[in-house]
Amino acid sequence: MLRLLLILALLAIALVAQAPAWLVAERVGAATGDVVQVRNASGTWWKGSGEAVIPLAAPGAVASLGVVRWRVGRVDAGAKSVTVSVEQDHGGPQPIVATLGSGSATAAGSVRVPASILWRLPQAAGWTATGAIIAVTDRIDWDGARPTGILNLRWPNAGLAPPGSPEPIALGEVAGRAQFGPAGPAVTVANTGGSLKVEGALDPRSGQATLTVQPRPDTPPQLTAWLQSRLGPPPPGGYALAYTLPRR
Repeated sequence: MLRLLLILALLAIALVAQAPAWLVAERVGAATGDVVQVRNASGTWWKGSGEAVIPLAAPGAVASLGVVRWRVGRVDAGAKSVTVSVEQDHGGPQPIVATLGSGSATAAGSVRVPASILWRLPQAAGWTATGAIIAVTDRIDWDGARPTGILNLRWPNAGLAPPGSPEPIALGEVAGRAQFGPAGPAVTVANTGGSLKVEGALDPRSGQATLTVQPRPDTPPQLTAWLQSRLGPPPPGGYALAYTLPRR
């Protein structure tokens, strides 16, 4: 009898280990509210791959994260948690390592996201964005309600083209920092190089987002003229734009 039970237990473990990868794809979609989707999944739940995408506002449009490969490294039945490492083809400098528990999660690592992700913002309707944004964190914790931790962002060779602009606006390299806390994310951004000087911030308590845009001495004349035609002569401190994010 003991031998039979052992055989049945080993068979059950083998069946679980061979559970298909689409189970992971379904779980990712459900956990993120379909903000991130894994398509064409292959392999098993503990070692598999698939194409990760972020749907955009336009019907059928997506920002592709490329092929991602995951491997379950540890299952802790007592703590009801599982540790997973995720590698992204042509991704950030280090893979993501996440520990997922019952109603909580911890993650560290990096991811490369197409700048077209900005199209998810209603304020960016009609804009185009070039390049890719690299996000890196030493640790982000999620308690089931909101995240805590710090996320550093880098957008090299950044470019934006508002509707009607004569040409894409080169922004050089944009660097940002998002600190997540009880009140929400506090965000700062600034750029080096490019045709315009850009600085911005998001106040987590008020939800007020501010952005200062200032032409540089070598800004192309046609870009300066385009800005003036829409915003008027540039003030000494640059154009100041503000927007209050809606509260949930």
